[in-house]
Amino acid sequence: MIYGDVDLERLSRERMRQTTFGQSTRRHANEVDKFQVVSVPASLPDAEYLPLMRAINRFPYVPSNPATRDERCAEVYNIQMQGLLQRLGAARISKVVIGVSGGLDST
Repeated sequence: MIYGDVDLERLSRERMRQTTFGQSTRRHANEVDKFQVVSVPASLPDAEYLPLMRAINRFPYVPSNPATRDERCAEVYNIQMQGLLQRLGAARISKVVIGVSGGLDST
């Protein structure tokens, strides 16, 4: 038996946000019409919330190991600094004011 977790709610939200899926299906309608649909009867438990079988980290891109996290932060900082220096140099800007936000919506 092979099984997998599929977050249908997330897929649905992504398809609403990313409109290229609908554009692609219209563009390839002839090929899509050739697909064979096989209905498989399946019943879900009578639960409003069906937990996933896998664990999903709250912050998937932030390492939990402090040393690894510090290393990742230093790398991101250096990448941002090099990008800023390159942009300032290309624009021939000698003075700059940088605004830093620390609000709840900042990531």
